[in-house]
Amino acid sequence: MRLRDKQKEMVRNALIEAGMALFESQGLAETTIDQITQAAGVGKGTFYNYFETKEDLLVAGMAIMQEKETSLAELDVLRPATLREKLDLLIDWSAAWIKAHPKLSLSWSLERLRRGLEDQSPKSFDGHLRAIILSGQQSGELRSDRPCDQILLEMTALFVFAIACWVHRDREYDLAAAIKDSIRTYITGAKGNRNGGFEE
Repeated sequence: MRLRDKQKEMVRNALIEAGMALFESQGLAETTIDQITQAAGVGKGTFYNYFETKEDLLVAGMAIMQEKETSLAELDVLRPATLREKLDLLIDWSAAWIKAHPKLSLSWSLERLRRGLEDQSPKSFDGHLRAIILSGQQSGELRSDRPCDQILLEMTALFVFAIACWVHRDREYDLAAAIKDSIRTYITGAKGNRNGGFEE
């Protein structure tokens, strides 16, 4: 790599590191490009050589974080026997990560949903949730007359809604339990059964 290319990569990484730290501590909406460039030690105009918006920086930064997140990649979501157990495993992992990164998780979730971003990697959150949905359709625990990707989108929206409520209510209740309740209601319908299972 040429020296100029190395320097450009260093500046881009400095912007991402500064921006992600600010998003983590104060949230996306509250973070300004001035704050990011000041923390990165570059002029404001330099930002626009690398990103059009701070949201673009967030997307780039989350891609780097997800590559480093080995615990999600290693999560064996298809090992448990039932659909409920598979979903609970993914939800418990997600809730723990969200609790460690509440503001960043909310910013990323909303931006991801707004852009319709989807991670195609089988070891990503989307990949794990898609595998669970397909497994549920094959076992008859989920209806198979609806496309997997539509169910994936709807379940993801429930995750985002649960995260937003939890963050805005000052994290005063069990996030994993709230997500599980939302997903259970989605699968069984608003009437559902009294024992909270997934069966009709």
